[in-house]
Amino acid sequence: MDAPRLSPIQDDYQTERGFQRQSDSLARLLQQLTDLVRRQYLLIVVIIAFTMALGVVYLMITPPIYTAHAKLIMDSGKVRALQQQIVPGYYMPDNTAEAMTQLEILKSDSIGSTIVKNQKLTENPAFVGGTGEGPLRKVFAHLFGSGTVKLSETRSESELTRTALGTLLAQRTVSRVGETYVLDIGYTARNRN
Repeated sequence: MDAPRLSPIQDDYQTERGFQRQSDSLARLLQQLTDLVRRQYLLIVVIIAFTMALGVVYLMITPPIYTAHAKLIMDSGKVRALQQQIVPGYYMPDNTAEAMTQLEILKSDSIGSTIVKNQKLTENPAFVGGTGEGPLRKVFAHLFGSGTVKLSETRSESELTRTALGTLLAQRTVSRVGETYVLDIGYTARNRN
């Protein structure tokens, strides 16, 4: 009677027959997977085609979104000059309070209101709601009469300003870049202008 030959694998010893059984089961598993793919080939192709068609439809329906970024450098020279006058030779590495104050000022409603007034955003349909007709509005106008109401004529100036300000603040981001004195201002819109 032959003694089984042992092979060391990761501090565990298995016989050559064990290796043979493992390779047979691996070959059997691979054969089963191949048979499954062959039997379900049509279903796999239909699912792939359907998901690709959904992706193409999504890309055609979704409007493009544009994002603009600007970097703003805060003038920290005055603060550092004051710090050096108080304690010569001593340098304070970071004035977080100053940077966060500037950040909150840029996020404020008063800055947003100034932008709305200066850029006349209350006249821009992208900020106050479209005065044009959407697809649903066209259907209702066709079914129940052709009377269209322009949104800018029915709302007061303060309501238009609040709406434009809300749109501006919702689409604008202001963040500090790391621990620097640089602020990143971003704006995202559907119109590239």
